[in-house]
Amino acid sequence: MSEGTNYLAVCDAAAGEGSEAAGACSVAIREVLSGKSQYFDLEYPCHSPDRKRWFVIRVTPFPGDDSRRVIVAHEDITKRKLAEMALQESEERFRRAILGAPLPIMIHSEDGQVVTINSPWTRLTGYEHSDIPTITDWTHKAYGTQMDLVRADIDGLFALNEPNEEGEYAITTSSGDFRIWAFSSAPIGQLPDGRRLVISMAMDVTERKQAEDKLQERERYLSTVLHTTRDGFWVLDAEGRFVDVNDAYCRMSGYTRDELLQLRIPDIEALEKPDETAARIQRVMKAGSDLFQTQHRRKDGSIFDVEVSVSSMRASSRQFVCFCRDITEKNQIIEALRQSEERFRNIVNSMQDIVFTLDAEGRHTGVYGSWVWQFGLTPEHFLGRTSLEIMGEEDSRMHREANARAAQGEFVVYEWSVSNGQDTIEYQTSLSPVFDSEGNVIELVGVGRNVTEQKRTEQALRASEERLHSFVFNSPLLISEFDPYGCYLLANPAVADTFNLSPPEIVGKTFGELLAPEVCALFKERIARVLATLEPVHVEDSLKVGDDERFFNTTLFPLFDDKGSIRSIGGIAHDISARIEAEKQLQQSRDLFRSLTANIPGVVCRCWMDTVRVVDYMSEDVEDLTGYHAGDFVGNSARTWESVIHRDDIEHVDRRIKDAIASGQPWRVEYRIRHRDGSIRWVSETGRATQDTAEEALLIDCLLLDITLQVSDREGLQRSHGELLRLAAHLQTVREEERAAVAWELHDEVGQALAVVKMDLFSCHSQLPIELQGSVQQKLSGTVGLLDNTIDRLRKLYASLRPGMLDDLGLSDTIDWSAREFARESGIDCRIVRLDQVTVNPRDTGVSLAAFRVFQEILSNGVRHSGATRFEVGVERYPERVVIWVNDDGFGVSEENLRAEESLDLASMRERLRAYGGSVTIRRSETGGTIAQIGVPLPAETWAEVEESPAESEGQSQLRWPQESGQG
Repeated sequence: MSEGTNYLAVCDAAAGEGSEAAGACSVAIREVLSGKSQYFDLEYPCHSPDRKRWFVIRVTPFPGDDSRRVIVAHEDITKRKLAEMALQESEERFRRAILGAPLPIMIHSEDGQVVTINSPWTRLTGYEHSDIPTITDWTHKAYGTQMDLVRADIDGLFALNEPNEEGEYAITTSSGDFRIWAFSSAPIGQLPDGRRLVISMAMDVTERKQAEDKLQERERYLSTVLHTTRDGFWVLDAEGRFVDVNDAYCRMSGYTRDELLQLRIPDIEALEKPDETAARIQRVMKAGSDLFQTQHRRKDGSIFDVEVSVSSMRASSRQFVCFCRDITEKNQIIEALRQSEERFRNIVNSMQDIVFTLDAEGRHTGVYGSWVWQFGLTPEHFLGRTSLEIMGEEDSRMHREANARAAQGEFVVYEWSVSNGQDTIEYQTSLSPVFDSEGNVIELVGVGRNVTEQKRTEQALRASEERLHSFVFNSPLLISEFDPYGCYLLANPAVADTFNLSPPEIVGKTFGELLAPEVCALFKERIARVLATLEPVHVEDSLKVGDDERFFNTTLFPLFDDKGSIRSIGGIAHDISARIEAEKQLQQSRDLFRSLTANIPGVVCRCWMDTVRVVDYMSEDVEDLTGYHAGDFVGNSARTWESVIHRDDIEHVDRRIKDAIASGQPWRVEYRIRHRDGSIRWVSETGRATQDTAEEALLIDCLLLDITLQVSDREGLQRSHGELLRLAAHLQTVREEERAAVAWELHDEVGQALAVVKMDLFSCHSQLPIELQGSVQQKLSGTVGLLDNTIDRLRKLYASLRPGMLDDLGLSDTIDWSAREFARESGIDCRIVRLDQVTVNPRDTGVSLAAFRVFQEILSNGVRHSGATRFEVGVERYPERVVIWVNDDGFGVSEENLRAEESLDLASMRERLRAYGGSVTIRRSETGGTIAQIGVPLPAETWAEVEESPAESEGQSQLRWPQESGQG
């Protein structure tokens, strides 16, 4: 191209290699000429067949020229480009040299980033670059508790200007093995962002160190070991004196070295006695070594546990080398190591992703992650093999197609599934190509992630959306969505039915088209509140639907889009017309209840049963009963009901109610309460407990009546009744005394007179002349017979008035005699089947007489009313009571007769015995007869010893209440 040639035309006409750069230059020059741009530069290649060259074109406006000329300059940058390419090639060779070096190498930056590690580093430590992306991760995993010390050494490397031998360090591999590495480091420049770089090379000297340790076995007390070990170290003589000691043990014990060299083992030994220590030294001298645990005493007197390893020095059998280790620190290190290993194990085991690398032919060059073992495989199953070789033609097709696309430089994401024998597992794999410096794909890196749960979540989400749609369009609730202007965007059938429309007919309509003006205004005001507060609005109101007024509980709430802006308004309305009607009826029911309770002559109360009764409702009449307002008791706000009960009655009331609740029965209990004015009132409580299934609690309903006047009247009646009983007993006593007096008078006066008359008749008869005796003999015999009959009847009369044998022989014999007389006179079989001998104190004859009289009346009534042909009688003695029972074989007393007898004979018998604390019971036996029982309590000292009755000795049956004889 020569002067005068149109440079732009040449650029526009350029074709072939480099034409793109020429076209770009043409456009840029025109922009500079037009003033749109002030500068342009571009690097471009311009190669000849025998030489490669690069240029940079720079376009700038010609200074001070209004004709819009430009300066176009081309600079040859071939040398610079060749230098850059040489540098890149050098860096690539350096990288390959590092990665291919046989020794472990790490490159790291001054901010703690691990730039790279080579394969020997990974092979020897077990850590991938991803495991130790920073120096902190490396020192934590490799050095444990020593990480801070090592990190300080590493940070100091960046101040070096030349290579440096750092020394030897003990590291921990991923498998938990301890290795010793000798490190050397050197600065290698900076990263483009200015961070300084250091390359560190390590040499595993573990075996060498082990060999050195073996060589130094005879020289353990050398100063190097003595002053570098963290364990205590001593040399002892045969007497246990310290010959040498290291600083570690000085720190451990608190003594200085000079102080320890003046001591013996017994001076610091806290567990063994001196003779035991001497014996141990002798054993070591014989055995050559010993390992044991003991306790040492520090200078300050504190005790610490140690583990001691002692060996005799072969060069001199009179000295011993000892290592002393603080077991507490050892245990802490072991625990820290265990936790570190546990954390590392958890990290490795938590890797669920499939991580792998492929070469250009699709062969696996690396497989990582715990998923391999979850499928029962090993990395060797994949390494060096393609997906076709592993999975077969059909199953590998998707993987091969993805690999082929990635090999062309494409980032590929695809999904696939595999079965583990039980479930199908879904995976999503991403393939990333790795390029060399020339842009060729040399490797593929793949990451496969288990997306089974994600797939299931998506399916669950779709199912949830379907359920939500079904709920919305099948719900009886009125569910709708509308825009901020009141235009319906969605309406379910319940909304549409309210307006007698279909859901599609509702959508697009506004409030103004569907609602009355006043209701429309209310809804717009509520929407404005939602838009202003971004909070839900809850209202209850009525809506005229046709001829009916319906009530709704409505909630309006904002619906937001992904950016947090209000998208629309949601509405849910619940038709509560039935509830409103029910509440009205409930209120009417409550009003009726209050009206009823206000007219009940008492206090109506409802309680929840807890540790004490918690009052839920108390009628207002409680103020008249207690002096306290009903509100004081409701919820136990001011006082409990138990607080007004008389303290002497609380336990009785509580036990009575709990027993009734346990048996499921109602209760009625009377007790005292203390009025607010201090007076005592009597209350009758009638109640029943029910289980409230809704609240899962015990509900008590009770009625409290003021019975103070009734109790007062009842006590007066009881006092009057007691006085009547005492009067009746007195009258009975007086009557029996009169009977006794009459009986004694008949016995002493009339009986003796008749006896004298009889004697006088015999005397007169003997004094008559013999000729007259025969004539009066017959008349005299008749008269004497009449006298004998009169005397016999007189004897029966005073015996019935007062049986004398009751005083002479006692109750048992009197009963026996009376039964025999009854059998003789009535002709009815009456036998004694049990007869305990009971002798009564003469002072207690009133008790015995009352029991005897009732016994006679029972026999008499049995003959008159039961039609009995046989009686069995028993007298039984108990410690403080005598029981007389009569069992007959009649047709039995009926309930009507018992009720009739209650007012006549039975009442009389009961009142006679009640005065002495006795009782009488009559009932029908199961076999048809009648059983009567008389019970009289008497002081224990009034009873004589029980004697076996003849009936018992003969083996006859014994009848005791409530047992019955065979004949009933």
